[in-house]
Amino acid sequence: MRPHPHINPATLTYLFDGEILHRDSLGTEKLIRPGAVNWVKAGRGFVHSERTRPALKESGQRLFGLQTWMALPLHAEEDDPEFVHIAADDLPTFDGRDNDEL
Repeated sequence: MRPHPHINPATLTYLFDGEILHRDSLGTEKLIRPGAVNWVKAGRGFVHSERTRPALKESGQRLFGLQTWMALPLHAEEDDPEFVHIAADDLPTFDGRDNDEL
């Protein structure tokens, strides 16, 4: 997507395949790749874009993922915008095989 504004919502992006370059008016420039999470809180507002790099467009990259949108509670609507990236290796995992860990 070309640069566009957001006011209030928060988004969480998770990819299964491909990659996206996130840029925003906070000065963030970050690739999101499979298994990582981008958390963006728009709050009082900011501008961002999510783009496929030209080399990947030419290669016909497959892009598959989820982006969920959440409305911020009223008391947080005017908060400063925020971007948080969590690398795939930093996220906890659970494979469901060892029920003793529950």
